[in-house]
Amino acid sequence: MLDGFGAVLDRLQGLLGKGYLLAGFFPALLAALASLPLIQIVSPEFPYYVQDALELPAGRQAALGLITVLLVAFAGLLLYITNSWFRRLFESGMLPPLAAWFQWWQQRRLQDLQKKIQDMRPDVVDYRCEVRDGKWNKQLLAARVRGRSQNGAGPATRDMLAGIEAMGTLRSANERIPFADEQRTFQLLIADLERHNADTIPELNRAQVSFEELSLYAYEQTEVAFGRLNSERHTQFPNQAGRVGPSALSNLNAAHEDAIFERYGMNGELFWPLVEKYASADEHFRGSLEESKVRLDFPVSMAAVALLFTVGWLAALLALHAGRVPACLLAILGPAAALIFYRIAVWNAYAFNATVRTAIELFRFQVLAGLHCALPADSAEERQVWRALTRLRELGEGAVPYRHV
Repeated sequence: MLDGFGAVLDRLQGLLGKGYLLAGFFPALLAALASLPLIQIVSPEFPYYVQDALELPAGRQAALGLITVLLVAFAGLLLYITNSWFRRLFESGMLPPLAAWFQWWQQRRLQDLQKKIQDMRPDVVDYRCEVRDGKWNKQLLAARVRGRSQNGAGPATRDMLAGIEAMGTLRSANERIPFADEQRTFQLLIADLERHNADTIPELNRAQVSFEELSLYAYEQTEVAFGRLNSERHTQFPNQAGRVGPSALSNLNAAHEDAIFERYGMNGELFWPLVEKYASADEHFRGSLEESKVRLDFPVSMAAVALLFTVGWLAALLALHAGRVPACLLAILGPAAALIFYRIAVWNAYAFNATVRTAIELFRFQVLAGLHCALPADSAEERQVWRALTRLRELGEGAVPYRHV
């Protein structure tokens, strides 16, 4: 029985590919298996039907098993074919009332992210001016020279030492040091260095060394945090706030399209079939492209199955008055599973978009050669070529010079 089932799986994979097996057949099979306990709740006679089937002759059992596998395979085929439709459905927010609320939520996320960027920008500018360009180090050196002439014997200010200790605590926790805290400690240190001779006060000398190290850490940490926020802004949302969609998946794809257009001047969605043709023909790249596509299709199919399974069985349980406990469990676990797989789809969409950008980077010149266009001499000329091709394909306007070899 298991050998026959394995043979069917091998045949299905050979005919339709690995993508169908993982994004079509397996989700349908899991839905069928998860339906068995619910069928028993709706129809208490179901175990007797199973027992009758197990008592059939071997030939009829094999025929019945084959029919069951073929039905699951057909359901998986329908799921596999409609995978892109379900992805578009998830991108659109599904129902109009939900889409409006989801879009508002995504706009709030963008506003919060932009606010974080704006709040951190002054710190970035200040750290670049004071620390990166060495302005603070020069002032500390000059204050130390003036302190030698004063020849003060100390001790160092407690507030200054406490400020450096607080900065060290933030560094130990790998947290960012705000510029205002850094500047306050700097002013106290400058005052101490101007009044006392740091060469004769080990405590003050160590404080200056520690401050210089901590200020460099604070600058680097702020740059990293600022770069991370900007990266999130440009990878998770489109460039124009008015194009924010109702879902993280739609905004991720819009940001992906904007990145391709800014880098190459290309409409990525329009020219992707041509790029994919050359990428799929490359034996070294084809596997990576197929793998990233399957990783995206599988959670989309699982999220779709979870929603269909929940809606279908919840309606059946309520219509047949099968009990509150199964209905409540299904109403909780079903949407939770759909949400989990949707989040996995969003994460995998990052990897798929990265693979698409890599394919465009590697094979876009083959597309130009296939379209009989002269290869550009630099990136600026390349953007002009792709913009002209986009205008020609979208609007039928403009002229693109061809090169025939």
